[in-house]
Amino acid sequence: MKLCEQRLFSGVLVCVFAFACTARAQDDTYQSLLTEARALSSITDLSQFLIMAGDIKQRAQATLAADELRTVQDRVGDDAARRLLEPGAVSRLDAATVRNLSELALGVLTEAQRASLRAAARRALGDFSDVSYVSLKEHIDVRTKNLYADSEEGRVARRKLIVAWAASRDPEALPIDQVDWVMMQMLPKWMSENVPQEIDATWTARINAPTTGEYTFGLSPLNLIATRDEGESKYFKLWMTVVVDGQTVLEATPDSWKTKGAAVSLTAGQAKPVSVTLKYRMKGYMPLPASGQLYWSGPGISKQVVGASFYQLPDANQPGVRLSVTRKDKFGVHPCTTTVVAIDQVLGKHPICEHERLLGEYIRRRLDDFLSTSFLNQALANATIANEASREPHPFTKEPDYRGIVNKCSSAQRKRIAQELALVPQIFSPLDVWTMVYFHDAVRFGAEREALDMLAGWLTVHTNDSPELVGSTREYFQANLAPCRHLIIPLQIEHAESGRWLEDDYLATVDGDCNLAVAKVVGYIHLVSGRTLEWINKLDAKLDETTAVGDRRVGWLIARAMAEEIRRCPQDPKYFPGSHRFGAGMGWLDEAMLVAKTPAVKERVVRQRVARLAALGKFDEAKEALEGYPSLASLDSQLDALKQASSDKVAAEAVARDAAVLAEMKRRQKRAAGRGDTDAASRYASIIEQLQNQ
Repeated sequence: MKLCEQRLFSGVLVCVFAFACTARAQDDTYQSLLTEARALSSITDLSQFLIMAGDIKQRAQATLAADELRTVQDRVGDDAARRLLEPGAVSRLDAATVRNLSELALGVLTEAQRASLRAAARRALGDFSDVSYVSLKEHIDVRTKNLYADSEEGRVARRKLIVAWAASRDPEALPIDQVDWVMMQMLPKWMSENVPQEIDATWTARINAPTTGEYTFGLSPLNLIATRDEGESKYFKLWMTVVVDGQTVLEATPDSWKTKGAAVSLTAGQAKPVSVTLKYRMKGYMPLPASGQLYWSGPGISKQVVGASFYQLPDANQPGVRLSVTRKDKFGVHPCTTTVVAIDQVLGKHPICEHERLLGEYIRRRLDDFLSTSFLNQALANATIANEASREPHPFTKEPDYRGIVNKCSSAQRKRIAQELALVPQIFSPLDVWTMVYFHDAVRFGAEREALDMLAGWLTVHTNDSPELVGSTREYFQANLAPCRHLIIPLQIEHAESGRWLEDDYLATVDGDCNLAVAKVVGYIHLVSGRTLEWINKLDAKLDETTAVGDRRVGWLIARAMAEEIRRCPQDPKYFPGSHRFGAGMGWLDEAMLVAKTPAVKERVVRQRVARLAALGKFDEAKEALEGYPSLASLDSQLDALKQASSDKVAAEAVARDAAVLAEMKRRQKRAAGRGDTDAASRYASIIEQLQNQ
């Protein structure tokens, strides 16, 4: 046997021996942990049991394979469940012990056992009139936390428990932190895990017109299903019908979406039946919202959501609307019937629940605090402190769970939120752009104009933000342009009037400069609506104005550069990578450098140039552009890092490419040898040798 073959054979033996030793060691560990887990049953002291059980579980997770881990965890879980299911244990033991035992037993307790334990814990709480907030919170967050988790039944049971407690309290009399916790606990879970889904909703009521005359009923002006149909695997479709006094005044379908219905005569003081139906079908998307809102216009009333004061229940002389919803998803069918104050709901994000009106009372109380003068003043101080890294936006705009609360607000409440925040845009200016986009998306239902003003306030605060330095054109788009391009959906495709408001009222700043953040969005709006040349002509006309000189001209020149960069992009709402031409607008940036007067504005243009050059891989040229600007020295080191990263990436790609070629040659050589083609196999062997010697 040749020496190399002997070494190869020895190496194989070593590997086999090492594998066998490792397998034996793992088996020994498994058997040891399983023995320890079985011995837990003899431990009577609960504290000692929990310590040892936790240690076994931790070591098992760190060392065992999946099947062995499950066996050990189940053995520990069985013992924990036995102790937890002892009569009276869930109420007799302290809350932390119950939580820890139920966490260990989570994988072995059946839903029936969990329900039994929850019921026992609930009985131990006693009458809700005697249960304090502290006791309730401990019960939910500690004692029974794991008994409610990881199942739809558990989440519903927990929510019902909190609803019962909340119904026995006046939210006006509770401290605001308690209101906030109860409100968030009552909010149904966001439906992110439940797609695809179907929703069928019906609102029924009687409606009282304030004045005799003709009324025109309609739907939300938002066309939410535009461009949302990509075939059987991905679609979002809506159907809605409005019937007033037995007359079908509006039918909207995916193929013929309408928002304005036929006129109907109503008499003041005579309540007439009204019903609205909504059919929602969605697949392939994350949960998308649907507007369950009834609008009207009539004598002295411009088009608006019908207010709560005009509704009566269909079968009682009481204010309100009956709402029946059937939701179908991968977990099953979920029917719900409740009363709401008006036909003014957003469906599709958070399920409709039986306690909509009670939740609304807690939301109203929370909003009153969030939008109070004292809270807004403190939020403004937090958002504008000297240390920029420590700035925090208004919490209502930042936290994703609060966007769920916005979905449950009435249109009037959403208008109020947007109006208050738009007055002081600095209060939410620390928000990153994507969070701002998502918040606007939640607020706009029934508050389209107010939400646009709020969004425009954020854009105006950020009009002079410099583009982020990145090392490729794709990264440049994602870092600096993607959120603005996403806004074509709410501001053009779904509601073109919002885009017109933005351009007409916010493109030019009060001093005549260009609001660049707005210009990015408006440019994309013109692009997808097939009006790019119109946008370019508009910017050229602005540059021809005699007032567009010096620093005031710079913003319009940068906007003109951006317009040139997107000139040849496809009109399709989808983004096509590589369609932007980030070098096409350099001439406009050169002119901006020539006309800029103040150092701050010159630096602003330099940052724009450097960011584009870096994205195009022209790092040396970008460094040259920084010469003479010592205040921008930090960009120099960023460029060095990007250049090195780009070089490393090119080298790694070359290695991967060579490896792929080598693997392909070896595959072809083997195939040639297999069919007896010695000449081809020899040629491939020669190529392989050359590649390996490179």
